[in-house]
Amino acid sequence: RGKALFTEGKWEEASKAFTRAIAVAPGVHVLVTNRALCNQKLERWGEVERDAREAMSLCETSVKAHYLLGKALLEEGKFQEARERLLKSLSLSSSPEFKSYRLSIEEALYMSRRRIWEKEQEQEDEELEAVRSDLVAMAE
Repeated sequence: RGKALFTEGKWEEASKAFTRAIAVAPGVHVLVTNRALCNQKLERWGEVERDAREAMSLCETSVKAHYLLGKALLEEGKFQEARERLLKSLSLSSSPEFKSYRLSIEEALYMSRRRIWEKEQEQEDEELEAVRSDLVAMAE
């Protein structure tokens, strides 16, 4: 039921359906990652993170769980940890069955690298501005 609702774009209803399914069949990591996908569509990044971590605790080799955790962390500004999860997802996705998923992983990995670089640039700019301000103050 949850899968059909997801396909129809009814993400809130699908999320609730997966929550009910998890209550009936706890420990099935696919149900948890499917709920995380719904939450991703709804941009509930904290819930995506929670579900992805839960799914990883049930199945450490879940490509989807590592990917979704990486995406959530990226959106939450936790760029370094996001990169680590995305790299793990990429390494787990080497088999042909994940070929279509790899592009999404690679795109998210690129975004994490870019955000890390941007953050480093901002810090360097702030440091340069502080030095410039100190030099101007000393010159006066």
